[in-house]
Amino acid sequence: SPADAADALRFRRELGIEPGITVFTVFGYLRETKRIPSCIAAFRELHALRPKTALLLAGTLWLFLSPD
Repeated sequence: SPADAADALRFRRELGIEPGITVFTVFGYLRETKRIPSCIAAFRELHALRPKTALLLAGTLWLFLSPD
């Protein structure tokens, strides 16, 4: 079942994410097809324009991840 508002607020608090911050996420196996370096670069540009944003990467590093 979807998390209720109290669960979401508690989770944000545990991660140090203030209310009102827009969170962008990448979940699952963190492999080359997820283009993590590109996601981070794009997020940096966005964050410079919209500071009330956060990026959450959550998952398992895939064994075949490139050095990038």
